[in-house]
Amino acid sequence: MVIDPPMFDEPVSVNQWKAAQHAPRATTEYTDARPYYRSESGRSEVVDDALYSDHPENSQTQQRIAEHIRVRDRLESGFVAQLTARRHARVRANSD
Repeated sequence: MVIDPPMFDEPVSVNQWKAAQHAPRATTEYTDARPYYRSESGRSEVVDDALYSDHPENSQTQQRIAEHIRVRDRLESGFVAQLTARRHARVRANSD
């Protein structure tokens, strides 16, 4: 199952998710629950869960989250509404 909130309102199968990408030559990478990234060089990277937990020792992560929240809250409300509308349109398109 794939959980991709910008694209779907519910978990979907890998095949449904891949079809919605409209990229037939793309490959699917199966991973565990740890955060996963692909570097610019194409190398796969699994990131340590501890970096993304809410444990007090992860103050840099908490500072970064707080900064993202501040930036998000400063965005023009019309822009935020436009992004929300786009997301809902993508979800509708992918749910049919």
